[in-house]
Parts: sequence; structure tokens; C-alpha cells
Amino acid sequence: MKSIRLTRAIIFVVALCVMPGAVHAEWWEARTDHFIVITEDTEANARAYAERMERYDGALRTLQNMAPQKSDIGDANRVTIYRFGTTDDIGRLAGSYGVAGFYLPRAGEPTAFSPIRESRETGSLERNTSYDPTRMDAESVLKHEYVHHFMLYNFPASYPGWYTEGFAELYATLELREDGSFHVGNPPQYRGYALFNMLIAPTERFFDGDRAASGFDLYQRYTLGWLLTHYLTFTPGRQGQLPAFLAALGKGEKSLDAARRIFGDLGQLDRELRRYLRTELPGINVKPANYQLPVVAMRRIEGAEAATMMQRIEIAAGLSKKEAPAAIRALEEDSQRYPDSALVWELLGKARFAAEDWAGADAALDRALAIDGNRIEALIYRGCVTSKRAKADPAAAKARRPFLVRAARLDQRTPRPLIEYYYSYRAAGEPIPEAAIIGLEDAFGTAAHDANYRYLLGMQLISEGKGSAAKAVLLPISVALHGIDPKKNKIAEAINLIEAGKTAEAYTLLKTEEEKREKEAEKE
Repeated sequence: MKSIRLTRAIIFVVALCVMPGAVHAEWWEARTDHFIVITEDTEANARAYAERMERYDGALRTLQNMAPQKSDIGDANRVTIYRFGTTDDIGRLAGSYGVAGFYLPRAGEPTAFSPIRESRETGSLERNTSYDPTRMDAESVLKHEYVHHFMLYNFPASYPGWYTEGFAELYATLELREDGSFHVGNPPQYRGYALFNMLIAPTERFFDGDRAASGFDLYQRYTLGWLLTHYLTFTPGRQGQLPAFLAALGKGEKSLDAARRIFGDLGQLDRELRRYLRTELPGINVKPANYQLPVVAMRRIEGAEAATMMQRIEIAAGLSKKEAPAAIRALEEDSQRYPDSALVWELLGKARFAAEDWAGADAALDRALAIDGNRIEALIYRGCVTSKRAKADPAAAKARRPFLVRAARLDQRTPRPLIEYYYSYRAAGEPIPEAAIIGLEDAFGTAAHDANYRYLLGMQLISEGKGSAAKAVLLPISVALHGIDPKKNKIAEAINLIEAGKTAEAYTLLKTEEEKREKEAEKE
């Protein structure tokens, strides 16, 4: 068992910045069982990065005693990682300066964005010799977010926010080793300053699910959440308590009651945590059975695909109506240079869709499908209707449904056509046929990580009087909002109504909230 001490204060690493020589970077696609990495880098770096991410997924599965997947999950269920540029470039996409990466948990298109360099003046993050362990690096950010994705995909229960963040922090620092083994338990040095220099909140505040958390409490989900998860995981005298606590929550026991029953005196637990923070922190080394280096399929991205890469990334990040015109202009130029590229026309259709140029979007998508009639993305977008269009012209929604049916038949592993097919009836205010409802429910296995999908499915289940099933679907996203002002957590309020047998009131509440969100979206 290995032990590592958490750094007490910020470390300033003084080193000569050895700038790497100019390296010719190209766009590469590196494909593994669970990831599609699209990166502007050398072939060797692209391959190595994809291998690390796939090994990371394998490590998480090993720790959860999960059998390796034996079937192809399909591109729609792989996490696509766009890895390029600097933290400034990623921040621009996220709409927030200095972002080291972000993840969008969308059904059928889970997508992450991560930088290669911290700034245009530094070299690759992989080769930067001035590495500071107290700074959160881009790969740790991505691993943290991937743990959330992994939990929602694979864990059936709902967990409190401190545990989901603590669990993600615990495994974000997982250390992969050259012999195929990995080490779990390294402290997140980038949290060291906060842990040692900020007052650690009493755990009783974490366990009290009936109180609204302050901003400080929410931040402590990452710091104290990690410390508590680490302590309960690795301390022999506390073995088994964390699983017992989570199981109690799953059975409906109040969090604070379960904590007092299982952990005992919470004041004593607080004192133990403070002592633990100042000790050599334990960890474990794990060697997966029958380890094999992940297989990575490499493909160089050239021609029209490379020329339109930045527009593709912007669309994947969520192109706004305001941003769409610039992308449209660039793609219209590309459509002249590459008139036979289905990808270019598909991207142009998506950009026009973002601009709410419906006729222009249809025309571009039809051009894409005339070149390649089996393009799933073009079919899905051709079949999509916004709620306001469907309400204004239900016939338009009806005319688009065959595109979604065709997409679903071509790729039975993507949930998006099933969700959009169901939504086309709902948005138009039409009676929803049983086939559409079954399709929505069938999408759960590949769409459970998407909060919007859970909201939609939860409302459908409530409308059918299936309160218990609706509660199970909605609880994970309610827990994710745990700690905010209870008056603003409408999902938790709806769950309380379901538990009181007031399913009609729960449906009305969520329907009103949905309409409010749609109106707010129209203003953007």
C-alpha cells in the first residue's frame, strides 16, 4: 500500500521552460472502444492520449468489478473528445475564461473539449517541464467529468452531491503505470490550499439534506467530499460504512439519520478527518487481470473534414443563434470548394438550423443526403423540429418523422432518433402513440447520463401514473441540484408530490417549468 502526503501550501515550481522544437501538428482521429479522440497533434501524441483514456475507463471498470464490454457500443455512445488549442480556446467555446476543459452529457453525442497547451507561449501540456502539481491540469478535469459520465451510465442508484464529487475527485488522480497497473488514492494536490487554508465544514452540514447549502458548502463538495470519500474508502476501521450509508439512502432513509446511525458521533468523524488530512494518505496498487494495451485505430483527417474542423467543433459545443452567421459564411465557402462533400453540407445544415433558417437548413441537409443517404446526423437534423415550429405547424412535424425512423433503423445503438421521434408528438401537442413511448423508454440504456432526457422520460412516466418509476428516473438529477434553494429545485418538489400520491400536481409542476425553460431559450 502506497502513501502520499497532501501538499499543505501552493508549490511554486521554478524550472527552465524548455520549449519544444517546432512539431508539425495535423488533425488525427484516434478511436478506441469508448472514445473518439479528435486532436490537432502528432500521430504519436494522439495515439498515446487515446490509449491513456481507454486505460482509464478500464481502470474504473476494474475497480467496480465490471466485466469488459464484449460488443461495440457504437459511435453515438463513445465519448468524443475534441483536443486542440489552448485553455483560452476552450474557454471561448465554454463562454468562460480560463476553462481547462468541459463535458456535455448529451444523449447520443457525449462530447468533451480539452486543450493541448495552457497558452500559445507554452509547449504541449504533456511536454511542459514547468509542471506545477497544485494546478488542476486539463487531463484531471476531463477524468473528473468522465467519472460523472461513467456513474450515470453504469450505477443504478442516486447519490448525494458530496459523494458524486468526492468519488470523481478520488478517481481523477488515478495514476496509470507502464506495466498496465494503476494506483488509486493520490490526493488532488490542486485542492491542497483549500483543504489546509479554508475552514472545513462540519460533516453534519453535508448529511443534512433538508437545508439549503451556501456557495461555500457547494465548493466543499469537492474538497471535503474528496477527503470524506478517501477516508471512508481506505480507513480499516471504517470499511463497509460508506456502502452501507449509500444503501440506506437508496432505501429512503434520511441522510442525516443514516449518517448518525452508521458513522456514529459526527463530531468525532470531523476530528478524525482533520487528523487524517495531516497524515501519509494511503492508496492501493491494482493490476487488472489479463491486461492488454488498448487497441487504437488511427486515421489522419484531411481535405474537407480538416478544412471544416473548427466549424464542426463550434457546432458540437453548441452554436448559438448569434454565433451561427459566421459559421454559415465559412461553411458556404467550403461548400463551393468541396461541393461533393456530404459532411460540409451536413455541417452547413446544422449551422443554418442554429440560425433558425429552417428552409436553408433543409436544403443543405437534403444536399448532404443526396450525396450520402445514410448519414445519421443529417437524417436526425432533417427530422428535428423545435417546439415552437411544431406547435405552429403540426403537419411539419409529421412530414419529418420518416427521417427519424430511417435513422433509427440504420443505427439501432443511437438513442437520439427515438427521443426526437417521441418529442415530435409532444412538441406538436398530438397524442403520443405507444411506439413512440416505447422508443423513449428503450433509449434509457444509452441516454441515462443526459439530464434533459431523464426530465422528458420522468414527465412521461408521471403522465402514465407510474410514480415510482418516475421518481427513480428523476432522483439522480434532483440529487445533482441538492443544496440549492429548495424553492428552485422543482424536480425535488415534484418527487415530494409523487411520494405524497399527488402525481397530477407533480406533472403540472414539471410541465410549467418546462414551458418556462422553453420561453427563456427563445430569448437567447
